[in-house]
Amino acid sequence: MSSTPPSEDWLFSKFSLINLRLTGRYQSVQTENALGDESSVGTKETLPDAHDVGGIVSFEISEDIDREQERLSLAKARRLLYISHMGSCASEVAWQFFLVIFLSSISWTSSPLVLVSSYGLASGVLVFFFGGTAGSYMDTTTKTRKNAFQLLLALQTGFIILCTTCCYVALFSIDNSSQRYDWYINQTDTVSQEDDLEVLDNSGNLTLDNGDISKHGSDAVIPNVWALGAIVCIHMFGPLADLCNKISTVALEKDWIVCMSTVSQSPSHWLRQTNVRMRQIDLACKMAGPALTGLFLKVTTTADTEKDLAFAAVFLGVVNTASVVVESFFSARIYSLIPTLAMQKSTNDTKEDAKSSDSNISKNCYQCSLLKEIKTYMHQPISGGALALALLYLNALCPGGLMTAYLVWRGLRLDAIGTWQGIASVVGLLGTVTYGISSSRLSLKCTAMWSISFMLICLTICYGALCLSHGTNSMRSLIILLAGICASRISLWTFDMSISQLMQDLVPEQVRGSVGGTQQGMEALFSMMQYTLGLIFSNPTQFYILAGFGFASVVVAFFLVLFSVFLNTKILV
Repeated sequence: MSSTPPSEDWLFSKFSLINLRLTGRYQSVQTENALGDESSVGTKETLPDAHDVGGIVSFEISEDIDREQERLSLAKARRLLYISHMGSCASEVAWQFFLVIFLSSISWTSSPLVLVSSYGLASGVLVFFFGGTAGSYMDTTTKTRKNAFQLLLALQTGFIILCTTCCYVALFSIDNSSQRYDWYINQTDTVSQEDDLEVLDNSGNLTLDNGDISKHGSDAVIPNVWALGAIVCIHMFGPLADLCNKISTVALEKDWIVCMSTVSQSPSHWLRQTNVRMRQIDLACKMAGPALTGLFLKVTTTADTEKDLAFAAVFLGVVNTASVVVESFFSARIYSLIPTLAMQKSTNDTKEDAKSSDSNISKNCYQCSLLKEIKTYMHQPISGGALALALLYLNALCPGGLMTAYLVWRGLRLDAIGTWQGIASVVGLLGTVTYGISSSRLSLKCTAMWSISFMLICLTICYGALCLSHGTNSMRSLIILLAGICASRISLWTFDMSISQLMQDLVPEQVRGSVGGTQQGMEALFSMMQYTLGLIFSNPTQFYILAGFGFASVVVAFFLVLFSVFLNTKILV
């Protein structure tokens, strides 16, 4: 194991400490021998000779040096983990934000929500049906943790390259896309609020007085075969890359980090610190990524929109690919620094007992495999809290794709939307600080309880403002809506981190991948339901209905946490 050797000052301090220990032992033995009676003469302890002293000194120095090397290796591995995660998260956030804008701009329908919803639906279906299975593979594979992790990163790289190529092809295959995208960038299609409101009240479809399709549909065209094929491929390769990214994140956050914490002298404290830093990196990337990407698109887009967007797609695809390659290199280095990562996972009958009732069904039946993974997931003591966390993915009142499309429809510029998403992430950073303070003073389940309660209060205000603004273009209600969503991010990330650490503490090692993958699948299921509702209520004037389903999911999540976590006497942390 390669690490920095201890300094001379450190060795001198260790020799001094050992000398004090030996001096104290010598004086103690002398005192006991002097005070001992005659009957205990034969049992008196003798003083260590020079050979014994040398052995003691050698053993203690060797033990302390090993411990110091482990500490230095763990600190270096954690730094590499942070750097790798920052690059990966930043490039992924920028890429996903670009895809939302890209799919909104090339939509040939009258609503920008259609392709955004269909893409989210495709991603959700894939992660739901294959997330648990992929996670289970990470648990049962004979490959080392490093090889399995790097296999996922290699697949992710390939899918990103294919998706980037499809974006490039689509941009040059759709006629008149420059005129349609030009509205999103420059907001040149000006329709007065009076005309909008008048037509909205009459028809609810936002058409102009002369009968033309409104803002989003005025440039809609029927795509050719190449464009249609490219968009279909984007719906295939994009979700596959997202699946690989989610499973690699599960392996890193639910398994690697927990194994690394065992090297620390205080695993729980080290784990809490690492979780906070990782989440802060996530939020910092979500803060900077959308804002910088929005500004990048606005600066690089000129009259020749197709070429400019193609350049943006290729550039972001190359950056994303490079970040995955760097993450692969850093993960190999972390693996070499932490010996516990090379240890095989412990095996017992926990997972098999959870699946025994389905043993009469063919092992090759995929439906059986999915049900087994869900059953293993539901048998965990924290399953209620994990399900509550997954329910929050049905909530549309958040800085996501559907909210972005809705705000574009309301007339907000792309750079303003990106800035708002950045502000929401900055506010979310306070959630990580709040979590650190709360978890050090309260139990994790108490922290989860108050955070979901505060989130429910914030979203109640948001949904009320959204309903009151229905049929109008009130800027005041829009400000209340955006401010309430920002405030709810504090409690969201506090709740997320509370449930995540409860899962790290309570889920057995041999099913971490399976449970973590199933958790990703459950989150994808509710996200998929959100995008399905987005397809059903694709008219932006119906967004309040879509938001209503999400608000109801937060209410259900509140009661799940109350009864299955907070009042659960089996959960003591």
